[in-house]
Amino acid sequence: MLTLSNETIARLDGIQINRDINAIAEWLYGKFEPWFLEIGAMPHGVARSVRQIQQWAEVKALKRNKDIRILAVMSVTQGAFFHHDPRFSKKFNRAVRRFELEPDERINGVFEAFEGWRNNVLGKDSWDIIAQRTACLITNKSNFDRLTAAEIADRILPGQAAWVGAKAHKQFLWDVAADGAGRMLPTHRHLACNLALSVLFGYRWASDRKMFNLTKKMQLEPDPNVMCGGVALQLAGRGD
Repeated sequence: MLTLSNETIARLDGIQINRDINAIAEWLYGKFEPWFLEIGAMPHGVARSVRQIQQWAEVKALKRNKDIRILAVMSVTQGAFFHHDPRFSKKFNRAVRRFELEPDERINGVFEAFEGWRNNVLGKDSWDIIAQRTACLITNKSNFDRLTAAEIADRILPGQAAWVGAKAHKQFLWDVAADGAGRMLPTHRHLACNLALSVLFGYRWASDRKMFNLTKKMQLEPDPNVMCGGVALQLAGRGD
């Protein structure tokens, strides 16, 4: 009788997981291709982003392809690290920690929180409209430089603070500032632009693998005017 070692089984499981992730990423890219093209996200970057989501989901015992697919859809507008984002993490983690429930009920709880945010914060605005609003904001130098962090967030998603709650929203702004400082962004406008993109793409957006091209435009350009212009062009779908 043929038996397989634990190491061989783990390797075969890893191969199957990679195949499943690639299939989900291909489906996700096809579903949202215009948006991914607009922000400069490449298929391999989307696949690596899906892998980031799968690694978190596995720890939470959400291992089915169906679960990863739902979470991947959410990540298009909330980023691959929505589970750490102070705006969503409390609601999401409350749902996934209910291990006494069936996986369908747990993943539905997460998706209901996502739907609440989408309906109450995004409203009727498409993600393209919000991206255009963000691009206009960061390129209006005289206005942008005067705004506080809370005002920047409110200009991009006016209904967010009220829905999230004052405490969670303040924590979000604080955590984004700490993340930007940790990445040693060189100027005040780099930090402000990072906040704007965090509102748009989610907490730790720069570590989301699908955001690689946009991250480069921010990290590698020391001139804040050039940086904001390059980011704005990418948000408008005209980046190189």
